[in-house]
Amino acid sequence: MNAIYNQLCKLVDFPLGSKLIAIIVTKTTKIIERGTHFMRHDLFIAGYGGQGVLLAGNLLSYAAIHEENNGSFFPAYGVEKRGGAAMCTIVFSKGDTGSPVVGHPSVSILLNQLSYDKYAEKVKPGGICIVNSSLVECDNLA
Repeated sequence: MNAIYNQLCKLVDFPLGSKLIAIIVTKTTKIIERGTHFMRHDLFIAGYGGQGVLLAGNLLSYAAIHEENNGSFFPAYGVEKRGGAAMCTIVFSKGDTGSPVVGHPSVSILLNQLSYDKYAEKVKPGGICIVNSSLVECDNLA
């Protein structure tokens, strides 16, 4: 887990963001059993190509699998080589993960203004929205 954390910190480039992502990795991979049901965790990351969106999602899904969870990684990106839209969804659980498509994620990491404008309101009530404050104006945060 430390190796994945160190690699993620080096590759995801935004102020304090690598520490916040590391907190999500370590806290959410500890699945809590409730009766016979397992909690399902979902994370949405969006930005533009070259920011490490897909790499971060891939590493987080591998970290979840390394912690003996079932996981899915659903990447989506534009046709541009760099600079186009990039996003991914990661879902993991001790039980079945179900569909990798998440309408209202518990956690979102939004790395540019376009992603913030489009996806910030979709975060589940009580969820976490992490933004790249060097590229995103988020004065209207609730």
